[in-house]
Amino acid sequence: MIRAGRLALGLSRASGNAGAFASAFHSSALPRGSWAGSDSPPFFVEADLREQFTKGGGKGGQGVNKSSNAVLLQHVPTGTAVKVHTHRALVDNRKEARALLRQKLDLKLHGADSKAGQQQSKLQRAKQTAARRAREKYGATEGKAAASAQADSSTQPPKAPAGRRNSAARVREQLAHLRD
Repeated sequence: MIRAGRLALGLSRASGNAGAFASAFHSSALPRGSWAGSDSPPFFVEADLREQFTKGGGKGGQGVNKSSNAVLLQHVPTGTAVKVHTHRALVDNRKEARALLRQKLDLKLHGADSKAGQQQSKLQRAKQTAARRAREKYGATEGKAAASAQADSSTQPPKAPAGRRNSAARVREQLAHLRD
């Protein structure tokens, strides 16, 4: 018997037949009804999905490179595809791929009204509020101050930065000081 993650794959004990291969990857293992704890139904039917198991990559060496536990899930009608290889177990990757595909389809179909779109707009509003409060507390931001300083410097000749004056300017300054 071969162990893969939490599930055991191998010959079926009941049959004892070498041709009867027991697989734990049935669609019955996937959540039903309220899909993955969400109140809304899924945006796809299992028949519309094309699922492939590919070899993973990244850290982990030989164990990662040899096992085919990465899931490539494609929704055929829309062409949206997701590849997940975050877990060692294929079942966990399948569940996460379906959740991610559902999230992508929700964003594609509903746009700003989707769950991800609402979270994104909420974060954007929070950033705007924080920026407004910072402006109220500290005044103008550095970007605006730098822009106003640049506008003032356009009327005056450019000055050499302090400590970086060239030798000719330094000599002229010393001579002017001696003349006074």
